[in-house]
Amino acid sequence: MAIASFILGSVSLGAWINPMAGIAVSTAGLVLGVLGKGTPHEAFALAGVIMSIIGLITSIAHAAARARLRDRKNFSPDQQQEPADAATIERDVPPIAVNQKEILERLLRELEQK
Repeated sequence: MAIASFILGSVSLGAWINPMAGIAVSTAGLVLGVLGKGTPHEAFALAGVIMSIIGLITSIAHAAARARLRDRKNFSPDQQQEPADAATIERDVPPIAVNQKEILERLLRELEQK
């Protein structure tokens, strides 16, 4: 288990480029490294744990950076909509909603009169 942890830790140092693979490989290496403590190859287990932690941190950081950049790319201040004027609203609102608006206005007027 200790040698497997060392190998997975080594792979995780390069697998951070694909965050899903990096997180999976790093987690497996970390688990095997912890299980490999107390074996004759304890140095390999320790090295595997250290490399797996580094790989896990870089994979998570890369995933977060990609998500942040994707959000920035999909939103720009130039795409904000201008407030619509009353003519645009009347044109775009379906007739049912206009009728509901009239009904609500009439109810509000009645409540104000009481």
